Amino acid sequence: MLSFSFGIVLWEIATRSIPYKGWSDKDILEKVGQQNYRQPLPDDCPDLLGAVINACRAQDHFQRPSAGVLVDKLQTTLGKIEK
Repeated sequence: MLSFSFGIVLWEIATRSIPYKGWSDKDILEKVGQQNYRQPLPDDCPDLLGAVINACRAQDHFQRPSAGVLVDKLQTTLGKIEK
């Protein structure tokens, strides 16, 4: 759950928006938890950062990166974005 929550925080930073704004808890549970809905990333989000965000938001929790892998991915991503 940690990496999913972190993916939502990264999405919030990338979009400068509040995730699921105006949605009820029931709507979030149904659409995100049961229908695998993911709010889209903005067009100006760097592809590498989008890949990290989407990996964190993977439906199958076994496919989400661990904290250590996430740190490595973020360091690599930031290094490439800064170039």
